[in-house]
Amino acid sequence: MRKTVRVAHETGVGRTRAPSSRLDREILRLAVPSFLATITIPLVGIVDTALVGHLGPVAYIGAVSIGAMVFDALYWVFAFLRAGTTAIVSQAYGAGDDTRAGRTLWQSWSVALVFGLLIVVLRDPIAEVGLRLAGGTSDVQDAARNYIRVRILAAPAVLTTFALFGFFRGMKDAVTPLVVTLVVNVVNLAGDAVWIHGLWGFPRLGVTGAAWASVAGAAAGLCVALLVLVMRYRRAARVGWGGWDMLHPMRLRKLAVTQTHLFNRTLLLVAAYFLMVALAARMGEVPLAANAVLLQLWYLAAYSIDGVAIACETLVGNALGAGNAPIARALIRRATLWGVALSAVFALAYAVALPEITALFTRDARVIEAVVALTGLMVVLQPINAVAFVFDGVFIGANDTRYLALQIAVSCLGIFVPLAWLLTERWPLGLAGLWIAMASFSIVRAVLLLVRVTRPSWMPARMREAARV
Repeated sequence: MRKTVRVAHETGVGRTRAPSSRLDREILRLAVPSFLATITIPLVGIVDTALVGHLGPVAYIGAVSIGAMVFDALYWVFAFLRAGTTAIVSQAYGAGDDTRAGRTLWQSWSVALVFGLLIVVLRDPIAEVGLRLAGGTSDVQDAARNYIRVRILAAPAVLTTFALFGFFRGMKDAVTPLVVTLVVNVVNLAGDAVWIHGLWGFPRLGVTGAAWASVAGAAAGLCVALLVLVMRYRRAARVGWGGWDMLHPMRLRKLAVTQTHLFNRTLLLVAAYFLMVALAARMGEVPLAANAVLLQLWYLAAYSIDGVAIACETLVGNALGAGNAPIARALIRRATLWGVALSAVFALAYAVALPEITALFTRDARVIEAVVALTGLMVVLQPINAVAFVFDGVFIGANDTRYLALQIAVSCLGIFVPLAWLLTERWPLGLAGLWIAMASFSIVRAVLLLVRVTRPSWMPARMREAARV
């Protein structure tokens, strides 16, 4: 009961109305640390791409791009371990149920550990399948193979950290994921400096050195996350532990349903980005390198706006857990405004400085020219993406994960895949055709989510009438 009172005091979920300034403070209290954490996530790929890009051959950039794409496919598919945990824990926190929150943590963490170990065991087949699908020249493939076989050793640490992040954010703790992510990136950056270019007497390992740096960063991050769990959330972890009985299929049912929908949704998202890299690889080394830079810039904006989306996951989940539909609606309106405003900053930066930004990744004039040619699309798509990302967070917090899976299926399979094939194979527009297909995918995704959020059907049945107020 004490926690229920505290949740109502913090967020206003015990009221039918809350001032916009109060909602803004709550959104920013979670969004700013989440923004800082998520904006550093693509730094692993950005730093690897930038440092490897200055080794010399363009093939090295392509190798890291393909290697990063394989791990995006692996880790994004398993992002349900974080989002699914947040979806349930946030509502448990809003309802003051520590036992359910802790049980969800242990269930998700156990599943994450099993999958992480399985990935390591299957690292050679995973590497070969990824390389075969991605394509590229023999030089690109050889370098990418070495990168993948080393970096995949980090999988157990990465996936179990996902589950911990989902728990922390569901408990309204956005600071711990920030600290852990900073540790990961600092260790990765130091490892890149030491192992890629061979500083301080270490051997120059090039692309393989970038992979070892990623492994070291992931291990360090997991250690910090577990330390925080023991020190700060010992009670929830203790009361939630139910022994091996908590992994019984009946007890796992709710988490399994939520995470299955999120798995399907994320798998299709990954497939879309995977197809982008694969099609770009077949265009040659320069388009592949240009696409790698464009994707890194895309991720940078996406992860930044995702800070607001993560705040939505937590706060909307808290409001629904406490049974307050009007507060949930108000939070959505304010979060959307913040997401669009943040996207405008990236749109402006890309509009005025894309050549200079691209030059940070590579000195190759052909790659810079190919990136700059798509400035218009990069600018226009930022606010559209913001709407999609924020509403994605809303539906995760509401645990309306079935609709998330359905709308991604329509956007990806019905729009992106056929357009990408038509505009690159049937009517070869090159890299521009590929990104026009991606733009269409984002627009349809945003529209489908907007239609859903304007109706009360995504809320629990007992709250739908209140949501109309």
